[in-house]
This record gives sequence, C-alpha cells and structure tokens, in this order.
Amino acid sequence: MASILNCYACGSCDSSYYFEENGFVLVKCSKCGLLYVNNPPTELERREALSQGLHKGEEEIDVTGSFSPSKINVYMSILGDLYGNEDLRGAEWLDIGCGHGEFLLALKQFIPEPAGLKGSEPNAKKRSSAEKRGLSVGFIDIEADNNKYSHISLLNVYSHIPDPIVFLATIRSKLKIGGELILQTGDCTDLSADDIIKPLLLPDHLSFCTESILLDILSKLGFSVVVIKKYPYIIATPLNIVKEFIKLFVPGRKSRLILWARKWRKWQSRDMFIRAKLIDQPMKPENSSSLYPK
Repeated sequence: MASILNCYACGSCDSSYYFEENGFVLVKCSKCGLLYVNNPPTELERREALSQGLHKGEEEIDVTGSFSPSKINVYMSILGDLYGNEDLRGAEWLDIGCGHGEFLLALKQFIPEPAGLKGSEPNAKKRSSAEKRGLSVGFIDIEADNNKYSHISLLNVYSHIPDPIVFLATIRSKLKIGGELILQTGDCTDLSADDIIKPLLLPDHLSFCTESILLDILSKLGFSVVVIKKYPYIIATPLNIVKEFIKLFVPGRKSRLILWARKWRKWQSRDMFIRAKLIDQPMKPENSSSLYPK
C-alpha cells in the first residue's frame, strides 16, 4: 500500500496495514520492517498532548501515570548490567523524558559523586512529581540547549518521537566526544499484530523498531554500541502480580494476569537497553541524504 508517510528508517514508501487503534493506523514498512503510524497527529496536537499527558483520538488516553518506587530497584539492576563496576564519578547526565524521576533517583544511588544529574520532562504533572522528590527537572529545549553532557538517557522515549533520526542527531551534538547514550525501547516488530503487546497507546507511541534498525541508525550517526541488554517486557514483580490478581475480583477492572501467562514466551527479551558511545562524525547514508542529518 502507499503510505501517507515514508518510512523514516529506510525512506521506503511501500508498507502494509498492521493494526489500527484509537483512530490511528499502524503500518509495517515492506523494506525494513519498521512499524509506524501513517496518519499521526499534527505537531501542535502532539506538543499539547505531551504537556498535558492527554492524547486525543476516538478516545482520550491519559498517560501521566504515577510515581513507581519499584522502578528504582529495577533501574539499579539494569545500570549494574550496563556498567558493572565502572566508575561514573563526575558524570554530567541528562535524562530526557524523565517522567516521575525514578531513573534519576536510581542514578543518585548508583553514581558516587556525579557532576550533575538533571531531567527534562514535557508533562507538567510528571515534572511536578519529580521536583517534589528533590530532583533537578525542567523542560529543556534540547536544540537550544548549549550544554554538553557526558551521558544522555532516553528511556521509553524513542517510540514517541515523530522523527527519531533527526532527534538522535540533535542528541549527538549535545554529547561530548566519548560521551554515551543510554536508549531504551522495544524490539518487537517481528511479532504479529495478534501477539504484539497491547494497548499500543496510539498516538502517544508513533513507531516501533527492531534492534537491527536502531543499530544501523546509531552507527550512521557516529555511535559505537558498547552493550545491549534485553529484558522481559513485563516485569513480574510480586507487587505487580498482587495488583493484577486483585483486579480479578474488582468489578469494572481488567486483570492482565491471563494475558501475561498466555504471551509470556513471546514477550521475553523485548525490552531493549542500548549503551552506545559517541566516537566520530556520522556517515552519510547511501539511500537518502535527507535521512541522516549532518
């Protein structure tokens, strides 16, 4: 089918219907397999939605959520997997899309003496939640930011960005040479529409990629991958299991326990964390000079 939008990863205009949710259509690129929304909201609609945490479609979805203390221990474990015993003393770290601040709180515990830890968050309610926990959080216009960082993290941000390649190129320009990017997103486009994790929360999420697509993008932008770690999409902590079990007996609440059990194998190793180091200038791709900005 001819898509309204071309695939941002390879430039192809050939795609096939994959899934529809909340009035938005997800298509699959016939060339590289990227999943992307081909009738996305306007830039103004997207900015308003991000600031309020409310995304409009056939139904309005609220993605603000709440502070989750259990995430801090999960992030501490993942930081250990990514960095081991490496000394991150003196790190100047920016966490983009920091949410309620759980990852920043994990960094405060993991790094003995950071030079600076700050977060950027467009959602005003999440920002307020993080600030109440003593964190340095605001909304940073990354293009206008004159600071350089040793580390930038994007956790569950990639799939929300209309043009991730342009955004990652901007991120690259804000890193010191040898600086590092920590990127978390799903590795799920090989799954069928029946098996992919739902709801997809369209149009809050705009695209879903694979490890190979992301590694190609990072390489062409001048990054060298240090390590990739993958985890189950569902973190079945005792608290999560208890919450979902209680929902079985609460009228009007839908428990995900049965779904988790049925899809567990297919959802293993779908939550992907990539640690990549900035090493050089980006290469110009062969297929399109417009896909990977200088």
